[in-house]
Amino acid sequence: MRNGIWIAALAACKGEPGLPTLPTTVVEAEYGYDARPENPDCVAPPERFSVEASIEVNRVFASVSMLNPVALLQAPGDGSAWYFIEQAGRVKRFVPTDATPTAELVLDLRDRIDSGGERGLLGFAFHPSFATNGEVWVSYTNLAGDSVLASVQTSQGGRVWDATSVEEVLTIQQPFPNHNGGDVDFGPDGKLYWALGDGGSGGDPGNRAQNLDVLLGKILRLDVDGPNPYDIPPDNPFVGTGHREEIYAYGLRNPFRMSFDSVTGELWAGDVGQNAVEEVDRIEAGGNYGWRIKEGDTCYATTPCDGDGLIDPVVAYPQDPGYSVIGGRVYRGSAIPELYGRYLFSDYYHGRIVAIVYDDLGVPRRQRLADTFRPIVDFAEDADGEMYVLDRDGGRIYQLQPGLAPTPSTFPQTLSATGCFESADPSRAVEGLLPFDVNHPFWSDGAQKRRWLAIPDGTTLTVDADGDLGFPVGTVLAKEMSLNGQRVETRLFMHHAEDVWAGYAYRWREDGSDADLILSNETVDAAGTPWEIPGPEACMQCHTAAAGRSLGLELGQLDRDAEYPLTGRRAPQLDTLEHIGMFAEPLPDRTAFPALDSDAPVADRARAYLHVNCSQCHRPDGPGRGELDLRISTPFADMGICGPPVHGDLGLTDALVVAPGSPETSVMAARLRDPGAYRMPPLATHVVDTAGADVIDAWIRELTSCP
Repeated sequence: MRNGIWIAALAACKGEPGLPTLPTTVVEAEYGYDARPENPDCVAPPERFSVEASIEVNRVFASVSMLNPVALLQAPGDGSAWYFIEQAGRVKRFVPTDATPTAELVLDLRDRIDSGGERGLLGFAFHPSFATNGEVWVSYTNLAGDSVLASVQTSQGGRVWDATSVEEVLTIQQPFPNHNGGDVDFGPDGKLYWALGDGGSGGDPGNRAQNLDVLLGKILRLDVDGPNPYDIPPDNPFVGTGHREEIYAYGLRNPFRMSFDSVTGELWAGDVGQNAVEEVDRIEAGGNYGWRIKEGDTCYATTPCDGDGLIDPVVAYPQDPGYSVIGGRVYRGSAIPELYGRYLFSDYYHGRIVAIVYDDLGVPRRQRLADTFRPIVDFAEDADGEMYVLDRDGGRIYQLQPGLAPTPSTFPQTLSATGCFESADPSRAVEGLLPFDVNHPFWSDGAQKRRWLAIPDGTTLTVDADGDLGFPVGTVLAKEMSLNGQRVETRLFMHHAEDVWAGYAYRWREDGSDADLILSNETVDAAGTPWEIPGPEACMQCHTAAAGRSLGLELGQLDRDAEYPLTGRRAPQLDTLEHIGMFAEPLPDRTAFPALDSDAPVADRARAYLHVNCSQCHRPDGPGRGELDLRISTPFADMGICGPPVHGDLGLTDALVVAPGSPETSVMAARLRDPGAYRMPPLATHVVDTAGADVIDAWIRELTSCP
């Protein structure tokens, strides 16, 4: 029955107009429903898009296929072709004016590159005289994991790249497999600039960024036009000081992207923060940008700290929302006049495009331009100065284009207006929003949860080889969170368009009458306990593309009974969903995940815990920035857990990620119990999951060796 008819038929049972009384007795049944409820209203609307300027972010060159792209460029003054690099080590080229542009491979360096996490082919730059000398410079991590700067010779206007011509000019040893930086660019002075991270781990344990005798945590400036592989420009700031003369600027943590303003020649860089602050810098010769004395504009190693001689960021912002700043470019195009001369940048984990604007006193602030909800990895500029952004996960190119004047968002501002919950009582799900439960819940500070899913009428679910469910456009996943008996928030995760998901949190009012949409992280009091509600951008830090966006919706989690309040039944939920026609194909065999408090072997419970709480980031192509693969299906020998940590040892002696038999020296165990910035899971949690940490400790004690 349609929901309105169902309500009217049962309204008298409650004695309250418009609302039914649900069954109070739960009975065991073969199926939770006899037929699929209709769902006319709980369907994802167009994505929320709030801006402060009249721009649109539109996909272009849709026929071009990319796999984990990293950077996009045109040759100097030549708009006839685009070139992009893929992290694994390939360079490809396409002609934008073709009716259906297709990328062709022009260089394959995969046999000399170590790719994964933060390593791979990370940057490339055309020589200013490319039109006559055909020279390109690339930055990558070699098979030993070290950072390499190399030149490549091309011909026929860039259509042919000679793999045998690759000359490795400078190799810098990397002590850890992260913070490689890697961007490379030519300045207006004709010199080559190379951005390098601090060498990795967490917190720069070797204080390399401040050490002028090492090249890590620096931006280098090289003359590559002489007879030697490279020479030191005589006006470099540390020439004759006894320190490394290649250094142009220092005190940087991980300057992943930098660029020169094509009009003023100023050098800009986005420096990725540690655990709290992201920053954008205007780079000057000899400048010290503070790491690890400061993280952005905040003392890091000690408080208070001595900031004398340090150059403050142009802007710094807290990792709330998002983290991992992606340095962009100064817009010098003509299509969007109001952006001319403004520096545009983004953040990998929320995809918000931001401009730096200045008030009448010259004080900079961030101007919000667009929320893309895509992992932007690079900004590109064409020969006309127009701006593009590169989506790493989707392998897509988007162009910034003029749009209509900003208008108020039509996205539902209250839970009662979403169409997924009753307008008269938003604590009740509509008929088309189907309840589900999981075997092994994600830890959320001990909150009680209710979960639902809805897909548009006439659509079905799919199941991939890993047992993860696939959802059609229009899907809504919902989760209500209660703490200490108080309903705190309801989260909606929506599939707006192909490969476009977004999350929204609605904060419940104190009187329980409705819940209101929040636009940034908020911490509220839940009956005396602080509770962090994530904003839309924070949601995407866990709902990763590598994990398929939805979390918990997989066969191993859903292979259990669920209660169906609408019918008063308790029944196997996968059988129920299959019975009412929710799946496109018959379900395959599956193995249920063990609950944390079950009597299953401790190793099985530990693996399930890591899968549920950690694997959305720590898996191939995930944002965990390391080599861990914590999926439950990964063989133990392939989990990558037996080596040294790459993000800090938390002060443990002889620390390993997992030290067999010794949770006391295992960083994995320590991070689960850390109450501060190093805790895992890292977001929206303030309470240690003691039961989960105990299971991980017990598992580590059982281990006798690592493969």
